[in-house]
Amino acid sequence: MKAIYGGTAVELTKNEARILWCLMQKDVCTRDELIEDLWTNGMYIDGNTLYVNVGRLREKLGQIGAADFIRTVRGVGYRL
Repeated sequence: MKAIYGGTAVELTKNEARILWCLMQKDVCTRDELIEDLWTNGMYIDGNTLYVNVGRLREKLGQIGAADFIRTVRGVGYRL
């Protein structure tokens, strides 16, 4: 999967694409919603795993000029 901005593309992992999709669908995606959507197999995932995935997505978006597109909503989750 790819994210394209300003004519430049970057490859995304499955989890990065799913995070971006959730952010595009809602005003604010809570951490719990993202964890539930990404890891539905019942395996326990801590908040740090989500934080790492969002960090990698932010890095990749920065490579195509969309560095500040994902905002943290303190105590809630993330918004696009």
